[in-house]
Amino acid sequence: MLPKFCSYKLFLLFYLFIVLIFTSSSKTSASNDWSMFLKDPVHSGYNIDEKKLLPPLEIKWSFSGYSFSSAAIYEDKVFIRSGGYLYSLDSLDGSVNWTHNYYQPTPHSSPAIFENNVYIGNRIGPNNSCTNCSLQALDLSTGLLKWEIKLPRGALDPTVVDGVVYFGSDDGYLRAANAFTGELVWTSTKLGNGVLSIPVVTQGRVFAGTDNGRLYALDASSGVILWSYSLGGLIFSSPSFSNGTLYIGSGTNKVYALDFLTGNPKWVFTEAHDSVWGSPAIADGKLFIQDLGGSIFSINAETGSLIWTYKTSAIPSSSYSSPAIANGVVYIGSQDRYLYAFDMEDGTPLWKFDTGGAITASPAILNGLLYIGSKSGNFYALGGEKPPLPSLSVPDIKQYSVPWNDDLYDHASAWAEIPTIERWGCALTSATMVLKYFGHIYVTPGVLNDWLSSQSDGYLRNGLLNWLAISRYTRLMDSPVSPTLLYNKLEAQDNNLIEELNHDRPVILKEPGHFIVVKSQLPSSFGINDPAYANRTSLEHYNNTYLSAASYQPTHTDLSYLLLAISSNFSIKVIDPEGKEIMGKFFSEEPLVEDGGGQGISGEPLNIFQLQGPQNGKHKILVLGEGKYQLDSYLYNSEGNVTQNSLTGEIKSDHPDQYSIFWDSYPTIIQEVTLFSIINDIDTAFANGLFANNGLYTAIKKLLENSVKTLH
Repeated sequence: MLPKFCSYKLFLLFYLFIVLIFTSSSKTSASNDWSMFLKDPVHSGYNIDEKKLLPPLEIKWSFSGYSFSSAAIYEDKVFIRSGGYLYSLDSLDGSVNWTHNYYQPTPHSSPAIFENNVYIGNRIGPNNSCTNCSLQALDLSTGLLKWEIKLPRGALDPTVVDGVVYFGSDDGYLRAANAFTGELVWTSTKLGNGVLSIPVVTQGRVFAGTDNGRLYALDASSGVILWSYSLGGLIFSSPSFSNGTLYIGSGTNKVYALDFLTGNPKWVFTEAHDSVWGSPAIADGKLFIQDLGGSIFSINAETGSLIWTYKTSAIPSSSYSSPAIANGVVYIGSQDRYLYAFDMEDGTPLWKFDTGGAITASPAILNGLLYIGSKSGNFYALGGEKPPLPSLSVPDIKQYSVPWNDDLYDHASAWAEIPTIERWGCALTSATMVLKYFGHIYVTPGVLNDWLSSQSDGYLRNGLLNWLAISRYTRLMDSPVSPTLLYNKLEAQDNNLIEELNHDRPVILKEPGHFIVVKSQLPSSFGINDPAYANRTSLEHYNNTYLSAASYQPTHTDLSYLLLAISSNFSIKVIDPEGKEIMGKFFSEEPLVEDGGGQGISGEPLNIFQLQGPQNGKHKILVLGEGKYQLDSYLYNSEGNVTQNSLTGEIKSDHPDQYSIFWDSYPTIIQEVTLFSIINDIDTAFANGLFANNGLYTAIKKLLENSVKTLH
């Protein structure tokens, strides 16, 4: 007999072995696969790992066979339903791995994948025939039948989680089956005449809608109904789940957000123009969905408010493709034959593709390819990895190169032990590269630094290059081969980088404390010139991220700009001549960080207001905050000539200081005398001991405050 401690060890090893078996068998498909309708058991429709795919897309391959349903993708295989067949295709070239014949055309049934199985529902065929109504499991590698569950009516698209297949049926029941054996785990009570939506399974619950307009929540282990909620109309939309909320469309022209525990509505979106049979996809707090009339909506997932909308050319009551999201782009098909791509944030149409037939399927995305079928009789694999754009001939200049490396950068001796271009000249050298690219061949970091240091607007007070001064420099140096350059601040998005490169314009990127130049598009990144590092040739060295982007473009027109800079604990509001606040032009600018292994920074963060081409007339400037401040103003007229002022003040209360800028051919700035500014001034005078009589100070301040109340 074994000693007790040996028996215990053997028992423990056996227990761990069993746990490992069940743990491995209870997993869902890999997160980077698109293994079922809308990708996963919660129907996110979002491939967060996809970084290659960007429109415009082009056909990589096509397969002859109309497809009403959506594809499932696993590793290098794509599974599609076309007519009475299920096909396994090679994802890279579309060649057929195997074919399974169902002997019955089945509409709208998308496959699901779990481990080495493919699951597919078979529905009613022509003339309402039901010769093969069943749920089947096929071997993923061979297509051979492993098991099937025969049904009196058709089975819809399955969802597979933790070794269990959940599926609705045209007979009105929701079922759960063992994914390995096909043995039924449970069958729900009758939920209607048909469970028409594809189940969402999460956190021990199953959710699906029916033809009677009710959304049901069932216990995933027993099939017991936990709650139901009436949406009205037919529910063809399948729910999606995110952050404790279910989202679903209805047959009553509405989109609902419901608490997944109780079924209580959180909000109802009522701006759809037709029934909503499409299903939602969710990414970054936004919900995307299409109604039957072909209107596509982006909705705030938290509040239900509309973010943007787009109307396709679809006829009424015809569009129920659901969206897929990847790399900041929303893709969705329509009855009008087109596959559309939209910028996820603002709905800008980026691209569309004519498939030749109405699209009822939803896209699937994996490994840089998008898969979609249409009624044209073709299934497409589309890719966005066009041959990389030619690299722009941007000279690769280094801030550490002789002879300028040891030159004093700006007035860096005020903040740095080693105040040289080699340590602080990343922005300066990046600007030099761009100037040389555009034909200013005689400029060097040393030459440009000397000029900027001699100008009132060359550098901001925290050592940052003033990019508008570069435009002024090019106007002074303008010639037929070295043009004037207009500064453009860009939204920090890859699409904007590609757009600039397409127009032969390099882009200056800000990294934390550092600047680089983008000169080319690579398959999964961007080629760069880094002024401080010879071995950094790709944006991958910065994890393909950046804080801000800007470019220059040749121009013969208006160079007018308004630039205001103030300490980061103050903010600025600018009111235009029509009395409207100018929005979206205020941002924070961090100081430089010392290159070459140093730890220094060039100064304090600044808050910047920057406006291209201000409107003629009087602009009101409000400075908000508390304490002493310095407001630096740079007013550039249409010729690029600058008026620079540094204005100081102190705010001791909630009353902002006010300035006026009179914008014309020679713009000027003055401080407005207001009751608030007078109160601030006497507060400052009192704090500095300039009032000999405290009573006089109190009386004057009281009088002024009463005047403010009277005016308001």
